[in-house]
Amino acid sequence: MWPWNSENEKEEKIEELENRIEELEEEKEKWRNRFEAEEERRSKLSKKKQEAEERANRLEDKLEGLKSESTEKEEDAEEESERRDLSFDEARRVISKLDSINSPVGDLATVYHTGDRNDLGDLSGLKNSITGDQFREIDDSGVYLFDEDQVFDIFLDFRPFFQAEWFSGQSFELDQVSEFIEMEKVWVKASAGDTKVFREASGELEVIEHVKDRVNRQHSSGGFSQGRFEKKREEQIEGHLENVREAIPDHEHVFLVGERSLCKDLPGEYLGGFDPNRPDLEALYSTGFVTLK
Repeated sequence: MWPWNSENEKEEKIEELENRIEELEEEKEKWRNRFEAEEERRSKLSKKKQEAEERANRLEDKLEGLKSESTEKEEDAEEESERRDLSFDEARRVISKLDSINSPVGDLATVYHTGDRNDLGDLSGLKNSITGDQFREIDDSGVYLFDEDQVFDIFLDFRPFFQAEWFSGQSFELDQVSEFIEMEKVWVKASAGDTKVFREASGELEVIEHVKDRVNRQHSSGGFSQGRFEKKREEQIEGHLENVREAIPDHEHVFLVGERSLCKDLPGEYLGGFDPNRPDLEALYSTGFVTLK
């Protein structure tokens, strides 16, 4: 006996059940789609993760290769042209030894280079006096010493106090260096608020004046206060430079080392910066020695 009392009730119940089944089928289909989508999403994520790991591994390998290549190049560069700082006494001994070298066949070349090869004049003559590899070594400002057999291929890293020129003959031509060392000159070691003025000849260094003035440090907070601070600092620096100008004696040979922005307002010839960690005499000359390969 069915729980309905008429045909109509039976049809309504069947329709109700069919609707419920359809809803459940739709819900099942929805969950199946969600499951498949989640599976696809997980698969894509897994694939992307794998691809990312592979890219990361390739990049790590590339990075290690670049690091290794860079290290090798740095080691090669150090082996090829390692600069050695020279004290004043060491520099004089090196110059004396080089000055004593003699070649009867006249194949020794000396090049005073100030940074531009065109200043050397007769480049064709120079190229005929040294090898192509030696000519390509000429780059930085300093004194280059070459011989045909490349036994004495040397770079003396001097400040650019000399005139650009070159020589070829039986010995190296180091008169410009020797004369500069021996002559009396005035050095100005310029620093904001703390500048020394020296008299020096042949390494005998005398402090003429040590000019010290209050100069504020650089301001970094920004805003309107920074503008006032920088203006005050500029006034302090100008006051310091005025005191330095008064301390520099009237001399034929005055050489300046320090920040270019400071030295440009001082009388004398600018020769570059200085290492504050070196003793005064070594900081002034800043001489280096490189054996060229």
